Amino acid sequence: METVLIYLLVYAYASFCVFRIAAKLGMENPWLAFVPVLNLILLCAMIDRPLWYAVFFFIPLVGFIWGIIVWMRIAEQLGRPALWGAFTILPLVNLLVLFYLAFTDARGGEPDHAFTPNV
Repeated sequence: METVLIYLLVYAYASFCVFRIAAKLGMENPWLAFVPVLNLILLCAMIDRPLWYAVFFFIPLVGFIWGIIVWMRIAEQLGRPALWGAFTILPLVNLLVLFYLAFTDARGGEPDHAFTPNV
């Protein structure tokens, strides 16, 4: 039971990070980040690839390599070095990389205040 809860929390966190990244890149439907399989289509759209490229995620080994390529290109589009995208293959480090890409701006990793409410 605890494993399922941990999985759901990590999925929610990763989905929210992808949602923020999609919003930063000006994607039309960033909410697709929360829907399984559709989030893969959103990732392909973020790097300007045809939607059918999402099929590559389901091919063993090809999906692993394609995931690295996708995240490297997303990092580049956010103004970061492509290496940041490659770090998404490392367990636990990938959670930090998602946070970095989603919640900082490209000017030296300063906090992104685009979604900060005015108090």
